Amino acid sequence: MRTRAVLQEKVLAGVTAISIVTGAVVVSRQLSASATPEPVRPEIVALTEPSRPWAQISEDIRETLRQNLAAPMISEWRNSGRLPEELFENLRALAEPAAWQELCERLSALPPEDLAVFENAIERFARDLTCAPALQEKQRAHWDAQRTRLGEPSLRARAARNRVLSAPSARVTVDQLAPGEVALAFAGGPHPALTEETLRILARHGVRANFFQLGRNVRNHPELSRRILEDRHALGSHTFRQLPLARLDLRRAGEDIRAGERSVSGAAGRASLGFLFPPGEETPALETLVQESGITALHASTDSRDWQLRDPKQLAKRALYTLERDRKGILLLDDTRAQSVLALPMLLEGLVERGFTFVVFE
Repeated sequence: MRTRAVLQEKVLAGVTAISIVTGAVVVSRQLSASATPEPVRPEIVALTEPSRPWAQISEDIRETLRQNLAAPMISEWRNSGRLPEELFENLRALAEPAAWQELCERLSALPPEDLAVFENAIERFARDLTCAPALQEKQRAHWDAQRTRLGEPSLRARAARNRVLSAPSARVTVDQLAPGEVALAFAGGPHPALTEETLRILARHGVRANFFQLGRNVRNHPELSRRILEDRHALGSHTFRQLPLARLDLRRAGEDIRAGERSVSGAAGRASLGFLFPPGEETPALETLVQESGITALHASTDSRDWQLRDPKQLAKRALYTLERDRKGILLLDDTRAQSVLALPMLLEGLVERGFTFVVFE
């Protein structure tokens, strides 16, 4: 690149460039404190004028979407370094208001199906993102249209069957389930609108489930933790901040897990059911840490892929196919994703029709 070649020939020091997510060298320029700058000729100014340090935003968004679609499992997506929250966190570190405006322009141009990947990050960083209300309204309109298109499936005469299963003190896996049993594991909430809707759907179908919440979300909505217990569902934790555990050292991972447990237990006024591991992030060292902390470890066996699939009907069909093939499962769902909530009525009806029993742990 000619700009880079010219810069390297000059005494202007500290040439850097930052891809917002990865830190790849692309854009900005600094003078070192000790360097004495030479006069810059006008023609060189045109060549070396630094690009905006957020010029990679468009490429970072494209790469985030590509990595999301390409990841074969959720652990690879979470450890890709391309999570929307990481893009937003690194953008915040720039402390450049114009960078947020650039992000707004890029996100606003996305179709709703792609913007869905960024929904949780948009909500979390709404104070930084001036366009957050407009983006959220765009997504509400999209999901409302989806809801209208899907309609409400008629309830069958066949009632749902539920079974309470006492969880072992150390470790819960799909091996504890009998053939024909499924445990719904909602992770990531509570969300003030979507968790409420999830609870209404479960009540309408007479189904009990298991919720594993993020400590930071519980801190904002402790009343939903209590509501879950009042509705006779099980309540556990899913870390405090939902950091990719595999990328943390053991001390920090343990702190995030224990902080999540404390938040859930504090809001509920009773001990948490236990900690649901993010799929694919279980390691012997983390298993030992959780057990030595006196926390029950739970493991999902079936990923709904709602972090990747944006079509509710496709999401429900895939989950039903996988559960029917495996004959049982602990199904991971996210009650902060609209596509999961819209898929839920179809999923419950399909499971009841296939004779599945819903397991709630205690």
